[in-house]
Amino acid sequence: MLRSRFLMWVIFTFSSISQAKWLCEEAASQRSNEIITTCGIGESKNEDEARKKALINAFKELDLVCNRSADCRDFELNIEPLRNDCQKKGATYKCYRAVNAEITRVKKKLSEKPPESQAKKATEEASKSKQVESKALERIDQLIKIFTKKEDQEQVKVTERFCDYPTDKTFSMFSDLTSSKKITAGAKEAKKIPFRGYCLRFHSRLMGHLNRHSKRSPSYEKFLLSQVPGLTAAPKDQRYEIILNFFSHYGPYTNAQFDLFFEFFQRSNGRAHYRTSGLLFHPAGAGKELERQKKRLDRYIELAQKSRLGRPVYLSSDQSFIYLARGLNQSRYKDRPQLFSYMMNKIQKNHDFKDTRSWTTQLKRFFFQQESESLQEESLAWLAQVLKKAEPSDTLARFYLDFVREFSRKVSKLDDEEDDDLKAIKKWQRLKDKFLKANAERIDSVFAKNDKKHLTDDLYDFCLDNRLDCPKTLPSQSKIKKMLKSKKYQKRLLALNILSKKPKMAKALVEDVFASLKEGRKKKSGFYRIIKPSIEVLLVSETNQPAIVAEMLDVSWDRGFNYEELAERMGARLVPELLKHINKSRNQLVAIRMLGQIGPSAIKALPELKKLATDKSHYSVREAAQKSIDLIEKP
Repeated sequence: MLRSRFLMWVIFTFSSISQAKWLCEEAASQRSNEIITTCGIGESKNEDEARKKALINAFKELDLVCNRSADCRDFELNIEPLRNDCQKKGATYKCYRAVNAEITRVKKKLSEKPPESQAKKATEEASKSKQVESKALERIDQLIKIFTKKEDQEQVKVTERFCDYPTDKTFSMFSDLTSSKKITAGAKEAKKIPFRGYCLRFHSRLMGHLNRHSKRSPSYEKFLLSQVPGLTAAPKDQRYEIILNFFSHYGPYTNAQFDLFFEFFQRSNGRAHYRTSGLLFHPAGAGKELERQKKRLDRYIELAQKSRLGRPVYLSSDQSFIYLARGLNQSRYKDRPQLFSYMMNKIQKNHDFKDTRSWTTQLKRFFFQQESESLQEESLAWLAQVLKKAEPSDTLARFYLDFVREFSRKVSKLDDEEDDDLKAIKKWQRLKDKFLKANAERIDSVFAKNDKKHLTDDLYDFCLDNRLDCPKTLPSQSKIKKMLKSKKYQKRLLALNILSKKPKMAKALVEDVFASLKEGRKKKSGFYRIIKPSIEVLLVSETNQPAIVAEMLDVSWDRGFNYEELAERMGARLVPELLKHINKSRNQLVAIRMLGQIGPSAIKALPELKKLATDKSHYSVREAAQKSIDLIEKP
């Protein structure tokens, strides 16, 4: 059984080309540290048969050497077949084949001896093993025919780090692109250089050179197209993408080219889908070309809906569409909004957007890349549809926060004094309002399920700043009333912050806010922090209760709030209280100046101010009174 597995492993590794020296003529076997090199010789009238016998004899020699070595027989081996060398003497072929074996530190799995009851089963397995070994030998024979012919034909080395071809000389033939004959002659030589390994650099360089100068070579293009069927979609193999990049430079593909590329695309892995889907579909333009691109996109959509794309395992329909969305949404392909829009309109009714996180990311990116307001409105509708299917989470809550903040960042970069920028500002505001209106209820339900305390303030501010009711998220009036009596000043600050943005509720809780203000002035630890926010809420409530106004004025004189700002915002409501302090008070001068700052709204204070301006009191009082009179009487 182990023998059959070993031979099957050789089938898939036999095609590698080694750079080891040929040692078979010097010794049958040789060892260097952990590497054992063995040689096999085979003779036959048929060259292929001689090659096969040489390989089998090399493995027999390896088994003999390894089984006699204590540090080899119990460990797995990594096998690397080396090159063949065959010579014909008369009617007989004599072939040499070397094999490198690296001793690993992985122990072999020892098979247990089957009990007598399982003897029959073991015999059957042994028979099957022989059949597998026979098939393996046949497969080795086929591989020998394929790869040894290539070795005989290619007398130069092509690896990932070396290309023994005259690439510089060939490239120099394309220095003059003025003549089609010269281009054809250069293409003829270029086709001789393998499209793989380190030689791939030459082809990549040549394709870039032709693209930069917008020159075409039909024979070279035919050569490139002939390479596509044999390519693999391994993560490190970028040859398919290189060819697509080259042909996409010349505009939309012909139907034959698209069929060839799409056939490879169907059997490629997910990473290739992500990297090349944007190249597979060209900017749609208009008219017939738009219709042709839509038909090609229909082929993709049909296969994606049936989950018939991707290898080695089919991608789900959601994965296929996400890869296409990413491909069309890359910044270098953002000139394809028509195709992105066509895809979304085609699938939105029937598709189940399972990976909501990836979809929201792509739709957000598409939205902010567009300049057309109609396309942006479309994408907002798609986004709302996906967000409704998303499970409420802290990540989703953060998405809403970041998405709406992006509007503000866009606006901050514009100058409202420029006509074009002013139009853009209004457009962003319209789109923002439309998004909030369509998603207000959903936003509230998502925010309400938040369990991250550090996000709470942000969520509250979001609802308040954007004038959303958020009944499930924001505390109710009764809860805020309890928070204003909390022994923790942090809770009071949170309640005051909410009230400062909700005037109606602030009016209803004026007495509670006033009580909190007086408690804050008792100089309890940390409670001084609630003084200024309390004044802010009282100003929002527009109260004119004498006791409250007097307390607010006293706070400003106590440097708990800016008295100039207080005078400006309260206006006439502050005049009666100020009049109590303009005669023989320690705050007389400040009161007189505040009346002047209030301006014409303080007209009731003129008689008292005029008395002070003509009185025999201190000159500073007379001067301050006259300035305030001038400000109040100013037309």
